Amino acid sequence: MHRGLKYSLLTLVASIALVAVSAEEKATPAPIMIKVDSSIHYQTMKGWGGVAQSGQGFPFFYKVQDQIVNLAVNDLGITRLTIGLRSSVENDHDVTNSENDEKMPIEKRFKIKNDNRDPRKINWNGFQFSVQDAAIENVVLPFRKALEAKGESLYLNLCYTNLGPSLLHRDHPDEYAELILAAFLHMKEKYGFVPDSVELINEPDNSLWSGKDIGKAMVAAAKVLKEQGFQPDFIAPSTTDMLNAPRFFDEMIAVKGASDVLNEFSYHRYRHMSVPALEEIVARAKKFQLRTSMTEFIGASSKLLHEDLKVANVSAWQQFTIAYPGVNDPGGAYYRIDARDPANPEVYMAKLTGLLRQYFHYIRPGALRVEATSSDDRFDPVGFINQNGKYVVVIQSTASGDIRIEGLPPAEYAVSFATRKQHIFSEEDLPYAEPLIVRCKESGVLTVFGK
Repeated sequence: MHRGLKYSLLTLVASIALVAVSAEEKATPAPIMIKVDSSIHYQTMKGWGGVAQSGQGFPFFYKVQDQIVNLAVNDLGITRLTIGLRSSVENDHDVTNSENDEKMPIEKRFKIKNDNRDPRKINWNGFQFSVQDAAIENVVLPFRKALEAKGESLYLNLCYTNLGPSLLHRDHPDEYAELILAAFLHMKEKYGFVPDSVELINEPDNSLWSGKDIGKAMVAAAKVLKEQGFQPDFIAPSTTDMLNAPRFFDEMIAVKGASDVLNEFSYHRYRHMSVPALEEIVARAKKFQLRTSMTEFIGASSKLLHEDLKVANVSAWQQFTIAYPGVNDPGGAYYRIDARDPANPEVYMAKLTGLLRQYFHYIRPGALRVEATSSDDRFDPVGFINQNGKYVVVIQSTASGDIRIEGLPPAEYAVSFATRKQHIFSEEDLPYAEPLIVRCKESGVLTVFGK
């Protein structure tokens, strides 16, 4: 054989072998490594929330009420409800119950009429609680009952709203305190319980309130509530714009006594969403030893939830309402009600809820977040230990691949998986091994949990 031909054949064989090896390597990529370190601790979860609106007020509501409660509590995992307290509750006229609320101008919808000139003496004829009572009776009470049946408790948040020009409560903190006390006393007398928290004002950057106004109102409310034996958590500032949250917080916390009673730094996500904004929020929360919470964003996805958990260390999180009628789905309710046939309304899961469920259903109140890291940014984990000692690892994936999870203690485990297009909630058992191996077939949210 010609010497040159011999070398050519050897080169060809070597090239073929290299191609074969490369093809084999591509076919069997290295598995993704996720490590859980239970010695590194972050936040403790308070609950998954929603506004106490499930479609009450619509004539078909009672046909689906029980179904909504069962789905939200026993499947999705809601444990925290927010009921609104509009400024116009202080009025001798029942503004929001006697007229078409949606068509009312804002200045009328939130108009305040002072009950009297003495904030230390409540004139009960000057307060109207019909809307709050309807939310309690149609949503809060059924949720409380359903949660008690599964051995959990409801966290109830009272959130004040003032979007109109009436500024009695802003300009006179003692009048704000009187309103909050009236709401507590009314609820205690009529239902036998009071809110667990007061969210000082909803979206102050959409109103004429400053951070300083919030701080003064909070200190005044804390004082009169404590005198009556009530010591709820206080939550603020709940700005629409994430960049406004630190500024409002700084103004608020500068008020004498504010840092002594504030429990939770809250924010919304409607404008200027960014990791640096979240980092500013969590830095202030750490400085004053506060919890953090994301308390509203219509259209909030599981990716945003994941970011809030990891970057802002939120202990509570909510998208918006529990359920609402309409076939359009803007991401403002966990469940939609199709009432095109009012005699037979149908409840179905909203488009973003399936992925949120991968967190809500398995991570329960009292769960402690622990360190979880990944060797591949396409598979981003968060790790938790529930109060019963069971571990949960939730992974946001943007690819497929085999995942090896290290650091989980011996136990019975299972896996659940969902994508935005398809909610797959069947739970598949995983034989325990160290590391635990699970296959992610496509992008989505994969949850490994102790049974």
